[in-house]
This record gives sequence, structure tokens and C-alpha cells, in this order.
Amino acid sequence: MRRSVLLLPAVLLLGACSSGTLGSASPAVASSAGAPGAPSAPSSSGAAPSAGEDLVLDQQLTRTLYERLSSSSEAGVDALAAAQVAGNHPDYAYSVEECQVFLRDSGITDDFRLDAQPDVASMALDDGWALPDGRYAGLVPTGRVYALTVTFTESDVTGGAPQGQDTPVHVAVLDGEAFFFQPCE
Repeated sequence: MRRSVLLLPAVLLLGACSSGTLGSASPAVASSAGAPGAPSAPSSSGAAPSAGEDLVLDQQLTRTLYERLSSSSEAGVDALAAAQVAGNHPDYAYSVEECQVFLRDSGITDDFRLDAQPDVASMALDDGWALPDGRYAGLVPTGRVYALTVTFTESDVTGGAPQGQDTPVHVAVLDGEAFFFQPCE
């Protein structure tokens, strides 16, 4: 196992996140209102959910997003790249090919595993947040944008101790889906 390979994605994520670039969330339940930032689902009384209910729903969407990203790594680099593309915010688009090349050039192999655990209790709205750098610098994403911490634990199935790192990220919930901002450049 090449230890430098294992830490590389987390370092890339940390570099992107510490400047505010990276965040994540997952596709999920369709929105009842259909508008960006609108409530994700009606409450049991039929009325729109409160801000607290939005947060609970958004936390579940975020958990699901990271579960999908983590499980995709078990199927290899191509699946991980596809999960990154699927999980990225619609305004923050990369192709599967860009992500495949980026991951492989970073030394990621099919033996790489990622376990991403979002600390949804740390989720806090971050209205007006903008991507700080890269080809999307200055982009203020649509939807409800949250800052939170994710613990990324990387390992290699061929051996070696797993290595973890807490990383500040951003996620956005838009039309009942959660998205992250994971660069492939």
C-alpha cells in the first residue's frame, strides 16, 4: 500500500474545504414545492415543514449522500468517479471522465476504500457562501447551503492501517436532493 496515495484525497478535500470549496450531500426525496430552498416534504399535518424539520430532512439527505459516496469506492475508481459526478451540485459540474483521470492521476486504484461520515449535528446554514477557487470560483450555489464536518477514513484493501481526517465541507440541498462540491481538477 502506498500511504501517500491514501492521504491524497483527504488532503485534496481538506485543501478545497478549508478554503470553502468542498461540501457534500446526496440525492434523495423529491421536493413537494419544487423550488430551490423550498421545503423538502410536507409535514404530517400537510403544512410546510418548519426550519427545524428542514434541518432534520437535510441531515438525512446528507447522510445518504455520503453513504453512496462511501459504498461506491467498493466498486473501484470508475464507480467512485461516477458517484462524485452524481453527488456534485448541478451548478458544479465535472464529467465522469474528468473525475476518473483526476483520481487515477492522484494515485487512486481499485483497491482504495473511502468511509465518509458526516457530522450532521454540526450542520449550520451558510447563506451566501461562494466557492473560493478553481473554475467555479465565486459561484454562490442555489438551495439551502450548510457548513459541516465530515470524517473521511481512507484505506487500501491490500493492507495498511486506515487513515482518517476531519474535514470542513459545504453541502447544498436543492429540490429535495443534497449535493456536495467535490472537485475533479
